[in-house]
Amino acid sequence: MMKQKTITLLGIALAAATAASCGSGASSETNAASDGVRNFNVSLNMKSAERFYRTVLAGDTIYIDQSATIQWPEILGDFNLSTLRDTIVSLAFSTPAPATAAEVTPDIDKLILDNVSDMSMLGDSLTYETLDSLPSAQDIAPYYSDVTASILEFNDKLVTYQVSHFIYTGGAHPNSNTQPFTYDLVNGRVLNVGNMFRAGSEKEVISIVQNSLARQLGIQPSQLESAGIFLSQFTSPGMPYINNDVIVFHFNPYDIAPYSMGNIDVAVYPYELNEYLTPEVKALLDE
Repeated sequence: MMKQKTITLLGIALAAATAASCGSGASSETNAASDGVRNFNVSLNMKSAERFYRTVLAGDTIYIDQSATIQWPEILGDFNLSTLRDTIVSLAFSTPAPATAAEVTPDIDKLILDNVSDMSMLGDSLTYETLDSLPSAQDIAPYYSDVTASILEFNDKLVTYQVSHFIYTGGAHPNSNTQPFTYDLVNGRVLNVGNMFRAGSEKEVISIVQNSLARQLGIQPSQLESAGIFLSQFTSPGMPYINNDVIVFHFNPYDIAPYSMGNIDVAVYPYELNEYLTPEVKALLDE
């Protein structure tokens, strides 16, 4: 039996200290103020589903837990969320964006159910039995596959999401992949290295990220290699996103360090990157 729940958060009013730009879908109603307090209406649906299975693999009984949880944006002010929704779907379910320019709202419920029903993680040749729940015996270590899309931060200019995949099919440790991104509500686009920084500045940005990582580790930049960082693989700034007015650069396990170091998120203060930021990003950060 599948477990599914939907939690709706409606009509959250956020007070903002600064006025938002009226570009790309923002209306005067969104920015209207009453007694000095601006209202920014938010509606999110937290959608989740989980299914349990049993199969036999190489003579062993294997239990499997498949789950998906998505914080789905319905309303963020009066902004158009089409590109944001397409990005969440693409990263969570490896589903390409619509081929047409017309806005097509993804059927998120169907995508979630398809995901927890997809048993390709162990191959399509096996026979799977659907269970109501997993056995409670402590010696059972089920295989699992989980996808989560959750909001790290949002305000009346941007929203930052984190899409994570975790999968375990035996072995020493699970495999994981996390893809954070910031969506610029004002300009209707996903931020990335190409549109956050001036053209031709990638080398300088990488150097700043490396220096900031050394600061986080409490070492000198010259000691990064001896601390376990793969400088030969440190050829890009990673995945940039904005969180709490700081620009963070994300690296997954094995990107620039061994699995034992886990995810690496390097926080860089905007003033350190100021000369390389595009005007649009500076506006988002009030820099």
